[in-house]
Amino acid sequence: MTSLDYLVDVLAGMRQRLDLLPVFRWAAVVGTSPLRVQMDGDATPLSADPINFAGDLKPGGRVWTVSVNRRRSEERRVGKEC
Repeated sequence: MTSLDYLVDVLAGMRQRLDLLPVFRWAAVVGTSPLRVQMDGDATPLSADPINFAGDLKPGGRVWTVSVNRRRSEERRVGKEC
């Protein structure tokens, strides 16, 4: 095994571990039936059905989201109008 092969193996292992970490992002609620959110910085709402742990949500509300293993959930709503 050359030094380059070893380095490639190490980087591949790091990438696999990074993929398992949760990703937190802000989003806006754009629909409630079905639940649709648009992540900050994205041009369109997500087409996937996120899991709602934040309670009663209304369009225009802000939520703090977490994505683990490509599965997104709404963790917390922000503000009184949400």
